[in-house]
Amino acid sequence: MNWRSIYLLSIPFRIWLVFELSYIHPDEHFQSLEVLCNYFLGYSTNLPWEFSPETPSRSFGPLLLLYGPSIIAGKWFSLPPLSIYFICKLQLCLLTELATHWCLYKLMPTKKERIKAVYLNSLSYITLVYQSHTFSNSVETLIVLLCLAIINELKIEHHMSYPTIIWLAFLITFGVFNRITFLAWLLIPSYHLLPYFTSNFKALILFTLFGLLFSYGFIATDTLLFNSSQWLLTPINNLLYNLNHDNLAVHGLDSRLKHVLVNIPTMLGPGLLLFSRKHVYSLPFFSLVSGVCLLSVFPHQELRFLMPAIPLLSCCFDVQPRFSKYLLKAFIAFNVIMSIVMGVFHQGGVVPALNELHNIGYCPSTTVQVWWRTYKPPSYFLELSNQTVRFTNKDQDSKDELLKGDIIDAMGMPLEDLSVLLSKIDRPIKLVTPVGSSLLLEGMLNETWTYFYHIDLDHLENFAFGIGIYDVIN
Repeated sequence: MNWRSIYLLSIPFRIWLVFELSYIHPDEHFQSLEVLCNYFLGYSTNLPWEFSPETPSRSFGPLLLLYGPSIIAGKWFSLPPLSIYFICKLQLCLLTELATHWCLYKLMPTKKERIKAVYLNSLSYITLVYQSHTFSNSVETLIVLLCLAIINELKIEHHMSYPTIIWLAFLITFGVFNRITFLAWLLIPSYHLLPYFTSNFKALILFTLFGLLFSYGFIATDTLLFNSSQWLLTPINNLLYNLNHDNLAVHGLDSRLKHVLVNIPTMLGPGLLLFSRKHVYSLPFFSLVSGVCLLSVFPHQELRFLMPAIPLLSCCFDVQPRFSKYLLKAFIAFNVIMSIVMGVFHQGGVVPALNELHNIGYCPSTTVQVWWRTYKPPSYFLELSNQTVRFTNKDQDSKDELLKGDIIDAMGMPLEDLSVLLSKIDRPIKLVTPVGSSLLLEGMLNETWTYFYHIDLDHLENFAFGIGIYDVIN
């Protein structure tokens, strides 16, 4: 099978993955639709700390610009939450396809290099799966590429039109308010902007004025929606939070070499061996070094933080030598397997379970939900409007407070503690847990629903495919 056939097959494969319901990390829900559905659809949701008026550390602006139209359409047409979620995923998939193709064509010098970069980027499981999930990192990848395309054009032509300068000002402002770490990917590449702006005073003034104007728009939006009595600079709040070592310790501390030694190899698999030194003087490589080195300074390092690295690395690969053909086959096989694992099975039953609870008309005033050994449930899928819902979880609430929750996230609570928790709840209980973990509570549960396409990689000692909803027998 030639490369054209493989590329064409990757397109329906990617679209199919858009409509699968894997769950990669809580932030894909809790820093996007969980927030917007609360503010604009009136759902009772579990707002994350970043969007609390007491600790405003994320901006509403990028979310409104990106997902606002989908939320409004959902409200107008009375769409269920699952349909809104699919629209947002499809939107990200299409934006990724258009933006990455255009930018990689702009960044690479020859037709052959352009085709290679687009092809390899399109085959990566990060592009196939992660980029269509509602992460701020997915958006960051697109903004980084768009900025690099403009910088590269300036590098070649030594000139920018006024509309392009305004567009660059918007992209950089949007990128900063989306993720403050966005600037890490542009630190070294921005060197090419300095000679231009220092020798073109009008261009510098225009860039600065529109940068301030767009920043004012984001600041005013956040100040209004957080109902603050003073101007809010959410990116600064986020940066200050992440500079505090104790705050990062709450999320987990990693070796500063984790990005280089673990995350990049995990993202690339055999593709790591396709890297070619002949690209080390290219703009994508400078951006890659800039981003990875600066992000490695922080001791909290998750794989998704490096999502912009995939299209940049695709520009630095070479498939010319004979042995590269075998590496390419291994790279394709690796990405197909990882796409199915991460795009279909990884925590893949959490959203379907929520949708099932939504369909049966779950009422928090009469029934308690307990989630055990799953990721945090994004409650906007339940469409709980005009209801008071209390959310509790094992890490943030005492044992007594945990009992008062309507939706309880028991996380990885020990079996003995879970048994005690279930025995003390005085309302009917819906327990949602992987099938393998449910076997530990044999005799206590009555199965009401199961879903096969779910794996829990955090508790492999009780590994089994599937997740279930169970009535707890008192």
